[in-house]
Amino acid sequence: MRVVSLFSKSKTVAISELAICDALNELAQIEARPIQENESFQSLVLAQVAKSNRALKSRQAEISKYAQYVLSTVDKTCRWLEVQYLLKSEMKVVGKHLRILAARAAFEKDIFFRDADHATRRFLDDAVECLVGSAEFEGDEFAQKVVALIIECSQQTEWDPELYRQLKSLMRADWKGKVLAADRVKRSILSRIEHERAQDHANTILSRVLARYSVPVAMKSLALAWQSHLVKLYLESHRKTDYWYKQAGVFENLLAYIEKNSNGVASEGRDEKIQSLTEWSGLIASMLRTLELPEERFVAILKNCDAVFKDLVRGKSIPMETLTLPGAVAPEDEIIVDLGEITYLQLSKIDDFEDGMWFSFEEDPTQPPVICQLLCKIPEPERLLFCVRKGPKLFQKSYAEFSSALETGVCKHVAHQNAFSAALQNTLGDRVPASRFSL
Repeated sequence: MRVVSLFSKSKTVAISELAICDALNELAQIEARPIQENESFQSLVLAQVAKSNRALKSRQAEISKYAQYVLSTVDKTCRWLEVQYLLKSEMKVVGKHLRILAARAAFEKDIFFRDADHATRRFLDDAVECLVGSAEFEGDEFAQKVVALIIECSQQTEWDPELYRQLKSLMRADWKGKVLAADRVKRSILSRIEHERAQDHANTILSRVLARYSVPVAMKSLALAWQSHLVKLYLESHRKTDYWYKQAGVFENLLAYIEKNSNGVASEGRDEKIQSLTEWSGLIASMLRTLELPEERFVAILKNCDAVFKDLVRGKSIPMETLTLPGAVAPEDEIIVDLGEITYLQLSKIDDFEDGMWFSFEEDPTQPPVICQLLCKIPEPERLLFCVRKGPKLFQKSYAEFSSALETGVCKHVAHQNAFSAALQNTLGDRVPASRFSL
């Protein structure tokens, strides 16, 4: 076996790859701790070898070029991952076990470095993807389960496909939970938009009516109820139906009737007027019932209308006012942002991003970047929904905000798929050995 000395060439002991693999297995069983910045994985492994090799107490170790290559490569790869995904010291604990898994697989078959479909490579790719955005263990149940699987896998002396199936199952459940949460928020946003549209349509048609007719002061609450009635009808059918227009016309006819009779122009006698107003009372009561109002408000509106109708019958003067309907009011917990303008090129770039991708936002230079995952895009209001790894909290960005953040560098895409393989390729470059004997 060709060997390379790590220390002096005198008084050396050749360490076999089998001995190194035994040390890796022993390290996997030891309580985890982060590998320090100034500590190499190779020195950690050789220190473990020395514990079971008495000869190394007085002599120095030599390992093969391939062993040196394996330990150095997996160490550099994992350090790159830790920096790339901004993992804190608590999460770096798992870095030792990632190194053990990769190194052991490379010693078993040197094809590990060349085969992206290698079972351990696929496990490492998915495991690292699960840790993207994780900064600490506390309170992060998903990360804790993933880390437990990584540790358990590193402690197995033989590859166990069942652990990989468990990891995939965890990933599916995690994504399903996020999708459900995003779907609830999406439905809420779209419902809000639909409600605003319904209110806009109701306001538009009733404003035309109110521009022509004044409203009895006592019937102001009826006008607001009619607005709600038209909103409700629109939401039920999602469009302006013939019945919707007919109900708007009923309100206009009512105001026209009141104005005509309050000016003494009507040709109806007292009995005819009573009959007409009785019919109007029935129509109003029928409309109010569709709103399912509290009994107190229902009775109050009918009582006010009845007072106006009695004055009409008696020929009394009716106080009138010009009414302007209120517009849509946003719920207090809804953050409304200025969506701004977005160009076609910006929109095309946003279309390139898929649900599940990760992004890093550094909006406050004094704070660590926030790494979050894109859950879905909502085209009509041009918003994107994101979530952080820890906790179910979601937040929104408009297309314009997101595009601006990308252009200014505040937001950056964080590659997450095949993350370990990408990091390995970054470490290897073009120096991928054809075999362990080609070094």
